[in-house]
Amino acid sequence: MADRAEILISAIDQATTVLDQIERKMGSVGMSADLLKYSLGALGGAISVGAFTGMIDGAIHSQNALYDLNLRTGLSIELLSGLRPIATESGKSLDDVATMVQKLEKSMMAFAETGTGKAAVAFDRIGISQKDAQIGLQNMDAFLPEFAKKLLESGNGAQVAATSQEILGKAGANNIDRKSTRLNSS
Repeated sequence: MADRAEILISAIDQATTVLDQIERKMGSVGMSADLLKYSLGALGGAISVGAFTGMIDGAIHSQNALYDLNLRTGLSIELLSGLRPIATESGKSLDDVATMVQKLEKSMMAFAETGTGKAAVAFDRIGISQKDAQIGLQNMDAFLPEFAKKLLESGNGAQVAATSQEILGKAGANNIDRKSTRLNSS
């Protein structure tokens, strides 16, 4: 019976020690919760939860849109992000840019495969060879700024518009803007 009493006393001591540790930790958690509550309260004055949620939703939507455009065009998300302010400044959307890139890729593909096609003369006119088109299709991020530079340096406004239309289709002439020279620095 004495052994049982010792075991019971030992169990009570161990349980008391564990309960004391839990109580101390709960006190720390309580202090942490109070600190978090105070910090969020202070932050609440600067940003409401709704605004913060809206900001996060906007960022997620923006990233999803860039990802979708990346899949459509093959351009990196970094380059697309850099193109957004250029497109906006020119009164265009990033979707307009994506559509032009898709048309450019289609023209490049025909030119790269056969050296001919509707846009072959236009590519030659701005100094892009069949080999350049083949290489460009493998790395549109590197090709696009070079293409824009050569296109914009290919003549006066009417010549640039005509060449744009030959390569990019009907929308090409309307969507090329002389401000696009910023593409070279993005």
